[in-house]
Amino acid sequence: MRAAPTTKMGIATTCYMTAWRPRDTLEFIEHAQSLGGGGVQASLSSLDKAYVSKVRAKIEEYGMFLEVMGPLPRQDAAQFEAVLRAAKEAGAVCVRSACLSGRRYETFATLAAWKSFVDESHTAIKRGIPLAEKAGIDWALENHKDWTAAEFAAILRRYSSPRLGVCLDTGNNISLLDDPMEVVETLRTRSRRTSRTWASRRTRMDSCCRKCRWATGSSIFRRS
Repeated sequence: MRAAPTTKMGIATTCYMTAWRPRDTLEFIEHAQSLGGGGVQASLSSLDKAYVSKVRAKIEEYGMFLEVMGPLPRQDAAQFEAVLRAAKEAGAVCVRSACLSGRRYETFATLAAWKSFVDESHTAIKRGIPLAEKAGIDWALENHKDWTAAEFAAILRRYSSPRLGVCLDTGNNISLLDDPMEVVETLRTRSRRTSRTWASRRTRMDSCCRKCRWATGSSIFRRS
């Protein structure tokens, strides 16, 4: 009999971006379970019904949660809808997407390019909401070094669907000079899941913001 998870924290495949890139969802679930993780955030490596059923059975066997990563429906709405259906069948708590895969301050060289991204993102969000509602699963957009907290809050006010929420990364907006506590307080009411990308680790000289090994470091937010 497998041991129960030792923490409620889950592990995302994006924790592994160099030495090992997980390709198979079932393999990654096994890996996360071996570390005592409470769940996983991962793409489904196959949308085949038989494979999806195996994913659900494994998650339920281990008492873990599943967050499925899916692409923003910019062009292929059919693919996004298929991911939503498969995630629902797999027992996922939500489908997580991001409007930007990179960093805002590195991606856009001109204001025109940024405005084009904004327009395309709004179009994709409007396209995706009715599909999430139809599938009956929450769609969580991550603050991914794209929107400031104020900009993200405006998006959520514009689209009031109960199926649209936030995968709240408590550290990402530091890159945009947002105060972390203000980000949490601004977005928390629409949050479906949380993600911790950044943590501080004290050095002999000072504390610094960096990505740390899982279950190490600390994130300390203080109200100003």
